[in-house]
Amino acid sequence: MKKRGYLILGIFVVVLSIVLVLAAEGFLTNSNGFWKFTNGTIVNSQTINLNSSQLEGAFGGSSVLGGPNNFKSYVSIGLPTYIESTQYLVYFEIYEKDNVIDTPGEDGYNDPIRVGNNNLTGILECDPNSLASYVISSWEISLNDINNAGTEADGIYEFYYKVIYYEISTLEEFEKTYNNTILNINIIWDNVTIIEDLSSTWYDFSLNPIEIAKFDSVDLTNPTPSIDNSLYFELTGFPKTSVGQKVNVEIYENDSVDGLTDDAIRTDTISLEGTIDADGKVMVLWKLTEEDIIAAETEDQYEFYAKINVLGEEISFKDYPVFVEVTDTPATYLDNANAEWRNEQGTYQLFTWEYLDGQPNNVVIYATSIGASVGTEVTFEVFEDDAIGRDNIRTIATGNPLTGTVNAAGIAFTLWTITADDLANSGAGGSEANPWEYYFKLNISSEEKEFATEILQVVNARGGECINVNFCGDYGTLGDCGTDECNVTISIPDINCSAEDFTCFCEWNETAGKCGAAWTTTEVDPPVWGPMVVGMCSYNEDSGTDNCDDGYLSYSWESNWTWDGGNIYATEAECLAAIDTTSGCIQDILGWHYDPENKYTLCAGGENTITCPAQVQLTYGNWINWVVAVAVILIIYFLIFHFKKKNKKKDVKKIKKK
Repeated sequence: MKKRGYLILGIFVVVLSIVLVLAAEGFLTNSNGFWKFTNGTIVNSQTINLNSSQLEGAFGGSSVLGGPNNFKSYVSIGLPTYIESTQYLVYFEIYEKDNVIDTPGEDGYNDPIRVGNNNLTGILECDPNSLASYVISSWEISLNDINNAGTEADGIYEFYYKVIYYEISTLEEFEKTYNNTILNINIIWDNVTIIEDLSSTWYDFSLNPIEIAKFDSVDLTNPTPSIDNSLYFELTGFPKTSVGQKVNVEIYENDSVDGLTDDAIRTDTISLEGTIDADGKVMVLWKLTEEDIIAAETEDQYEFYAKINVLGEEISFKDYPVFVEVTDTPATYLDNANAEWRNEQGTYQLFTWEYLDGQPNNVVIYATSIGASVGTEVTFEVFEDDAIGRDNIRTIATGNPLTGTVNAAGIAFTLWTITADDLANSGAGGSEANPWEYYFKLNISSEEKEFATEILQVVNARGGECINVNFCGDYGTLGDCGTDECNVTISIPDINCSAEDFTCFCEWNETAGKCGAAWTTTEVDPPVWGPMVVGMCSYNEDSGTDNCDDGYLSYSWESNWTWDGGNIYATEAECLAAIDTTSGCIQDILGWHYDPENKYTLCAGGENTITCPAQVQLTYGNWINWVVAVAVILIIYFLIFHFKKKNKKKDVKKIKKK
């Protein structure tokens, strides 16, 4: 009984597999495949001889449409019903059997020739009279197809195909492989003698013939080709009939030790590609990289040579190498560099700048006589000079340096847009008497050069008006309060002034006769209509005697909540009906209001500490500074008084002698 059960299970699995295969093949299930010339002659299982010059893209040859290298992969479907060709998208994929593997028809063991984006488009032809349908596609064999098929021991290439179609209405995919529909092709390589006529030459980037090249490892990291990191390889002697054909050049490094395989440097997808010109020449540019040197491993002198694959034959130019030496010479890019501040257009030098909030504040650092190759990246760091130390403004350490690239004239520049954050990080200053003083440093790789004497003095154009204007409450008039030209900080815990449902501003209180911070909150998407204002919170701020001497400003505030005039209802029912909702209305002594998130509770008194705005960080802000200043002044006055008294005594003595 157990054996019979296993037998039944095995039969079920086989049947299920057959059903799944048939389902995957769709209307191709009972179809047969053919290979035909484009003239209609069936050539299944025949061996077709082709001269290499007849291949599309062949060197020294040409192909004729409909000629001996043009084949039609043809599938007879023999459907019982007529099919509309517009219902399907049909494609053919071409493969070549690998005779080494005795598993014909397995795509994974064979050479893909025309697959993926390189497949062939099929056409579904239907005969409404005979109810027969056919899928056809034309294939013109190219030299590249033969190269993809590799080398066959018997010289015979065996091609078969797979048909894939998509049903447009359902987006279902079906496919069938016709691995017994074989097209045998024998390539007769003619014109091979042209290979013997090819000659090679290595050049430097300036197109001077070269046998030994010397590069610095730092230059290899530069992505831009230059005399410092690039070579040219040239092949001459191709027939002029091959103009426009592509040639792939592979680079290897000769290990020069018996038994070791040469290092592959640029092969496959990273090989170099050139095009044969009208003179029968191919020249390719090789921009050496760190990866190339790593692939070549460690050598005192690298011996690089080239290979090509033409007409099914691999040609090596190992006897014509180029020798490359790579050194680690310390960089000297900035030894002769000069730099200065300039205007945004780079046309004249800047020494001062007036910062105006809300306006473009763009200046340029302009460096010349840089000794690095074209395209080398330069990092610019900006500092603010203090009496003791400096402030990091745009630096590598703070993660926000400025960058530029070296051009052919050895010039690099970068644009600095001065922001309010830059000023805040600059500490005290910004007035006419005490401007911020900025200088910069240039960096290339591990080399750097500081320009501490190239000073740009920056003055806050509104600094005098905005000194000690820290909050809305510091505005003394209705006009200043409404315009908020000093752009004061409105920072209240739990209130996000940049959020869609909050709007923060300065508000003049007519009753108190002073300015204060305020915000309104909005229900962005209520049930009935568009955004509605819930209410407004206003504040009375007080910073006490804090003068920002420690870099931080502490302040407190009292608050007052006012419901919006359109959000006051007599009863809960009226409130719910007006909003067309079943909840979200709350009650106070004024009536009922719609506030589903209880935002009115955010309007409360409190205290906070923030970083001081740049314009209020006053020099000599604490009592220690004042004591030191007074002491210095007293000492100066004492010395002046003492000096005058001493001179007076000398004058008296001189008079007595007379």
